Amino acid sequence: MRTWFSLALVAALAGAAPPATAAPSTGEQQLKVIQSLSGSWEYKGKAGVLRDEFHPFANGTAVLGEEFMNGTQITSTIFYVVDGRLLADHYCDYKNQPFYTAAPSTDPSVIDFEFRSATNLESNPMHFHSTIWKIADSTHMTQDWDIEGGKTPHEIIHMTFVRTAG
Repeated sequence: MRTWFSLALVAALAGAAPPATAAPSTGEQQLKVIQSLSGSWEYKGKAGVLRDEFHPFANGTAVLGEEFMNGTQITSTIFYVVDGRLLADHYCDYKNQPFYTAAPSTDPSVIDFEFRSATNLESNPMHFHSTIWKIADSTHMTQDWDIEGGKTPHEIIHMTFVRTAG
């Protein structure tokens, strides 16, 4: 029978100091920012109320972001880290699935999601090509979404969200 131990446990049993842990990667730091958004956020626009909800899951290794327009769910996004980079897989109401990678930033309050690839663009070319999120404080954030594949080459949608009690 094999028994597996972590290096930290083996070091502790041997009386040695546990191995040093590496500093968090940029992606891990960005995921912490996304985790800090946990809860509900609202943007009030001409079409009604857009509510974003963020829920960490998988022991904190990922975050589910869901969007609801006037109470109806329209999108879901999964945020997670691979090889030190924050990735986001967006399941969109435009009936395609863009995949993003967060660019490194010197400003921890800004996350710039760059287009990596997508599925279903052939049949549904209009898509969110990129998005920049700015967390102003614990109750305010903005999101700028760049739409491509529509009637205009680039359309930017700017939204200011406020954290809600719900």
